[in-house]
Amino acid sequence: SLPSCLRWMAGLTRRPKEPGASLFAELLALDGRADKEDYFDAASGEWDVEGLQDDLRMTKAKLAGLREEPGASLFAELLALDGRADKEDYFDAASGEWDVEGLQNDLRMTKAKLAGLRKEPGASLSAELLALDGRADKEDYFDAASGEWDVEGLQDDLRSWLG
Repeated sequence: SLPSCLRWMAGLTRRPKEPGASLFAELLALDGRADKEDYFDAASGEWDVEGLQDDLRMTKAKLAGLREEPGASLFAELLALDGRADKEDYFDAASGEWDVEGLQNDLRMTKAKLAGLRKEPGASLSAELLALDGRADKEDYFDAASGEWDVEGLQDDLRSWLG
């Protein structure tokens, strides 16, 4: 069975006539931190359409600004690959300067790490499972002595998570 957030998102695509739901889906696609509770009153079943439109406009403007600055665009690319990236590690708010060299280095390392995961099915499956279940532990699937992954166990656990 699908996690509740995915069932809810699937429901959005089935009800395109509801302007609040479609605006929220658009905002969520641009900003994964958007929270439905900020815009939807479950008691009344009403959407804050005006608030959604304002936040959507601001989010689009913010993203457009990111694309204009090289440091910001590098950070956006890094963030897309590694959701744990923190702007404060690369941007000095006092000077308004980006650490472009640091961003380029971390982006290169992240891409190399992801390429390595793609070559190593066990590591890739482990990363996928960890994204679904933060309690998953590499040691449950990887034998350090032999350097072997329990790929079948990872696949079974992923299947049970994905239903």
